[in-house]
Amino acid sequence: GVGAPPGAVLAGDDAGGLALHDPRSPAPALSLPAAHDGAVNDVIAVPGTRCIASAGGDGVLRVFDLAATKHPRSASDPDEDELAALAIARASDHRLAAGSEGGVVSLWTWGAMAGCSDRMPLPRCKGGRPAVASLATATPAGGGAMLAACDDGTLRVVTVLPNAVVGEAMRAHGVSAPPLQRVRAGAGGGVVATVAAAC
Repeated sequence: GVGAPPGAVLAGDDAGGLALHDPRSPAPALSLPAAHDGAVNDVIAVPGTRCIASAGGDGVLRVFDLAATKHPRSASDPDEDELAALAIARASDHRLAAGSEGGVVSLWTWGAMAGCSDRMPLPRCKGGRPAVASLATATPAGGGAMLAACDDGTLRVVTVLPNAVVGEAMRAHGVSAPPLQRVRAGAGGGVVATVAAAC
């Protein structure tokens, strides 16, 4: 839903480039070769807009309008840590969330993207805060609860309004869980899938 061809795929690369691929064509429908100064770690479509948001190894969250892509519509100030994951925290106002390698989930308010509006550090464990590898909206229609997949093998629940890390959902793959790499929630909020790194 960003005004892209049906079935289009968003992709980011290790050189900081973004591309929109139409499966009916061998060439990208859109290419942004220097969107980030570091690898692109995540890219998502922003529902109800013609915009995409991306997060990268440069610690910057960028938003691009597909109708005018020469320059980002907005860009955040660089975070002190690499941004690893993005999610729509609240669909009603396009509030964006980003998880970092430093174990913090940050929120940005649409239209005021330079500085994050809140930072929610994960609880410290052995070796410091666990890195956030992936985020997923856990409630139907982006109602304000997210799942954070972390490198200590634990899924954590993060809420918006109130903005808080409210607890652990589970150690998804057993007591000695390997690092989680990806989490996805079902459209109705009832199905959760995780991918863990091989031991």
